[in-house]
Amino acid sequence: MPLDYFFKRLLADLLVFRHWRKRMGGRIRYIAVGAAALQPRLGRLFSAAGIDVREGYGLTETSPVIAFNRFEPGGVHFGTVGIPAPGVDVRIAAPDEQGEGEIEVKGPNVMAGYLNLPEETGARFTADGWFRTGDLGKMEFKRFLRITGRKSEVFKTTTGKFVAPAFVEQQLNTSPFISQSMVVGLNKPFVAALIVPNFTYLESWCVENNVHWTSAPYMVLNPKVEKLYRRELERLNEERLGSVEKIRAFMLLPEPWTAEAGQLTPTLKLRREVMARQFEAEIGQMFDLSKHRIREADGDAAQSP
Repeated sequence: MPLDYFFKRLLADLLVFRHWRKRMGGRIRYIAVGAAALQPRLGRLFSAAGIDVREGYGLTETSPVIAFNRFEPGGVHFGTVGIPAPGVDVRIAAPDEQGEGEIEVKGPNVMAGYLNLPEETGARFTADGWFRTGDLGKMEFKRFLRITGRKSEVFKTTTGKFVAPAFVEQQLNTSPFISQSMVVGLNKPFVAALIVPNFTYLESWCVENNVHWTSAPYMVLNPKVEKLYRRELERLNEERLGSVEKIRAFMLLPEPWTAEAGQLTPTLKLRREVMARQFEAEIGQMFDLSKHRIREADGDAAQSP
């Protein structure tokens, strides 16, 4: 461990991390995460605080674990759901050029089938006995499984390219300025995003930069705030997204999405069809109005055909 890192971590522990551990009872050593993706920076942050966070993955039909990050040295890779469980085989069906495809599983943990539902059972298994999870993913370093989205959520743009929105949203949500995002682009010439800002972070930025505001609706319409998010999305496009995944238009929304409002499931996943209907006008504006566009790296604005 480099000496400067050791002292930085010691200082962080004295000033911040020990208070975290105390507020959480003082005895927590491990946290297991599932159901929704863990942002890699949060995993690294809590681990630095002495609370090891490990993300796993599975379904009810797989009893339920398929893969998980381990506690032994070299057994964790943040941003993935870890290594397949002992005795569980995982393969990526029909992978594309990036190695991404549907995750299929075989092992003693996989169900025999749905009770009295032979057609549904047949649809979930391949001819050679592998269980189709319906999730998209790829293997990293030949052993860590990364989830990139749901097969049913993938959409095709008019350019003929397929986009997995959940993966793009996960990359967008790594920004401290973004709390929630929903990516759209079905039968459109490019990909766009509805964004709910992290208002706590954004308010601090506004104070530091002398940006005056009275409420969230006024804040998201402020030209300086819009410019901030335009730059942030340009950065994310460059650092985290492939050419077909890049966000070319966006709109900031003033209200967080909630399960109570019907926009999220009880496990806080996006209800995409509900959201598409609720924000139909906003989505249309992103594709129709040039003011919502993000300029490409070469300086030319993305254009509709």
